[in-house]
Formats: sequence, structure tokens, C-alpha cells
Amino acid sequence: MLDAATDRDAIGAKVVLRAGGRTQTREVRVAYSYLCSNDPRVLFGLGEQAQADEIGIRWPNGDARALRDIPANREIVPSQDGIVEGDLPPSR
Repeated sequence: MLDAATDRDAIGAKVVLRAGGRTQTREVRVAYSYLCSNDPRVLFGLGEQAQADEIGIRWPNGDARALRDIPANREIVPSQDGIVEGDLPPSR
């Protein structure tokens, strides 16, 4: 995730994914305890679902964005200014 306005890596952004009647929530973080680091990517498992029905993003500055009907098995990089990079069909 890219937050052009305040924090390039969008640290603190909250991401909510809805798929198949289930909801998963993640927060962009790079460390979970003292003197450690973690993968900053936000990863979700969809199980047998073919797509995420909706991915909602609340950026650290309070802006919000929703992506809909995102196919499974994709890596995407949403940015706050509305551009989505990654492995998405051209129609998105």
C-alpha cells in the first residue's frame, strides 16, 4: 500500500476484506514487538472464494477507499490517490 500524502508505506492503515459472507481485518504494521520487524504486506486468505467482494481501506489520515470484486490469487498495491498497481484485469 502506498500513502503518498503522509506515510509512503501507509503504516497504521486499516484494511477490511469481505468475501463469501466473512469479514477479515488487518492493520498495516511493520513491527509487533520490541526490536523486531515483520512483513509490511497485508495478506488475506480467501479459502475457496474466487474473489474478494470488497476491500475497504482506511488510510492513516482518515481517507477511505473501497475496491470491489477483486479476483483471488492476486497481489495488488492500492495507493491513496486512486491508482491501483498489480496483477488486476485491465477492466478494473
